[in-house]
Amino acid sequence: LVPFMGDYQTTLGMAQYRLGKYPEALAALTEAGKIHEADTGGPAPADLAFLAMTLGRLGRKEQAQAARAQLREVMKQARWADKEEAKSFAREAEEQLREGAKGPP
Repeated sequence: LVPFMGDYQTTLGMAQYRLGKYPEALAALTEAGKIHEADTGGPAPADLAFLAMTLGRLGRKEQAQAARAQLREVMKQARWADKEEAKSFAREAEEQLREGAKGPP
């Protein structure tokens, strides 16, 4: 109902990822990143973590690794470094990409 809200797009993308709807998750997370970029000057860790995992599930390894690298840089920022939720998403993405997971989680 409110597609211009970055957090809502992130949540939608996360839910779609969890349901195995990877193309839809990719679209929602890409939009969330654009909105967060415009609103706060950068993507949120959840956007990048789920984007990396989604790209990994879609077999786009290079793009997944690029999102992972961007996530690592974002997590170095003071505003995210002590956020447990952000750390949790980053760990999940690292684990999945390290395992090279494909298909449904």
